[in-house]
Amino acid sequence: MSRVVRGALRLLRNLRWRTLRWSAADDRRYHDAAFLDLAHDPFSPAYTGSVTIRRFADLVDPFLRDGTTALDLGCGPGEITCELARRRPAVRVIGVDHSEQAIAVARAHAARLGLANAEFVCADVATYSPAGRAGLVMMFNAFHHLVEPRRFVARLRSAADAFLLIEPVGDVLGRWRQSLDFDWVAAELDKIRARLDHEFRTPPAPARQGAEADGGGEPVEHRYTLDDFESFFEGFELTIRGTVSGLNVYPPPLELHTAWRERFGDLMHDLYAAIDDRLLAENRDLWGRHWVIHAVDGPRRIRREPGPFAGAGAPLPAVAGAYDVVYEPYGGPAAAPVSSQVHAEVGLRNAGYMRWSSEGEAPVFVSYRWLDRSGVPLAQEGRRSRLPHPLDAGSSCRVPIVIETPALEGRYVLSIDLVHEGVTWFSEAGQAPLRVPFTVTKR
Repeated sequence: MSRVVRGALRLLRNLRWRTLRWSAADDRRYHDAAFLDLAHDPFSPAYTGSVTIRRFADLVDPFLRDGTTALDLGCGPGEITCELARRRPAVRVIGVDHSEQAIAVARAHAARLGLANAEFVCADVATYSPAGRAGLVMMFNAFHHLVEPRRFVARLRSAADAFLLIEPVGDVLGRWRQSLDFDWVAAELDKIRARLDHEFRTPPAPARQGAEADGGGEPVEHRYTLDDFESFFEGFELTIRGTVSGLNVYPPPLELHTAWRERFGDLMHDLYAAIDDRLLAENRDLWGRHWVIHAVDGPRRIRREPGPFAGAGAPLPAVAGAYDVVYEPYGGPAAAPVSSQVHAEVGLRNAGYMRWSSEGEAPVFVSYRWLDRSGVPLAQEGRRSRLPHPLDAGSSCRVPIVIETPALEGRYVLSIDLVHEGVTWFSEAGQAPLRVPFTVTKR
C-alpha cells in the first residue's frame, strides 16, 4: 500500500472516530458496568481467562526491575496487576483506573491474595500523575481507550523510565486486525476436558454468584498501526513483538471449576506460550492478536517488519464437543407483523457426544435471539421450544418452534440457537447459530 493511500485511509479513520463522539465519561460508565464482581476466580487455572492473565504477565515480567515502582494504568479489576505483584514481591505495583467498581474488585483481589506490594488508586488515567518516578508504566488493553494518546505520552514521559503496552493489533482503518487466530486451541482442549469430566462423572464445584451488569456507556475504541505507535513514541527506542494470547472467546461456563479444568488450564497456558515462541522464531508473531510494545528513551531503532503471512490451510477435523450441532434449512416465514407469533420448524443434528434432552434439571431447548441489521442482539431472549424427544449423538430431528417478533418494524436477523439452561448457549460454546434474514412489518 502506497504512503499516499495509507495517509488517505488514516484521514478517513480519524474522521470516523470524531463523528462517533467518544468521551471519557461514556467510557467510565461502560467499564463500571463491565467490572461488577464476577462469578469466577481469575487466578485459578480452571478459569480459562487466566490464560490471558498469565500470558500477559509472562510477557511483561522481563521488563520489571526489583526495587522499582510499576504503574498499571487502566488496570480494571487488577487481575494482571495482582498476578505481577505476587510474582515480583520486590516490585511496588500501583494500579490506577477511573472505575470505582473496578478498583473495589481489585482491592478485594489484593486482600484475598495477601499482596502487600499492590496498591490501587481510583483516578482518571488521562490526568493521573504519580507521586514519584516510575520504573515502568504498563497498560494492558487500555491505551486504545485514551481520548488523547499523544498528550498522555508527552505528559508521563518525564515521570517514567519506560512504557510497556499490550495492545490490539490495528489496521489503517482503525479495526482490530486478527490475522492469526488460535482461539480454537482453548476451545478444542476444553472439549477434551469436558469429555473427561463427562466420562468420570466429575461433579463441578459450586460457583460463586456474581452481580448483574446493568450496561450503559460506550468504550473509546481506537485501534492503531505500528506507524501510529512510532509517531506517539517519537524519540523512543521501540521493541515490539506479537502474541496470539488475549482470547476473544472462552469456553463456557467461565465459573466452572473441576480438577480436570485446572489441569487443562495449565496445559492451555503452556501451549499458548509455545505457540508465541514458535511464531516469534518464524518472524510471524506480529500477525498475532496483540502487540507487546516496550518504549524507552533512546535512539530510534529500525523496527522489525512482520514476515509473510501464512494463513490457515484446509480445515482439519475438530474434536467432538458437547454442543456440536448441524442445522438444516429453516422452514417458516421470513416476514411477519410486529409483536406477533410465528410458527416455524428447524432441523438439527447432534454432531457431538452428549445426549440432549428437554427433560431434567439442565434441559436443552431450541431458542433464538433477534439481531439488528448490524448484528447486535436485542436485549430480550426468545421463547424456548422443546426437543420432540431426547437426541443421542449422531441423531437428527425436526423441531417445531414458536417465534415472537419484535415490537418495532424493520429488518432483522433471526438467530436460531440451542440453549443448555443454566450452562450456555450453543453459540457461546463456539457453534454458529442458524441466521435467517427477517422483515418485521406494521400490522
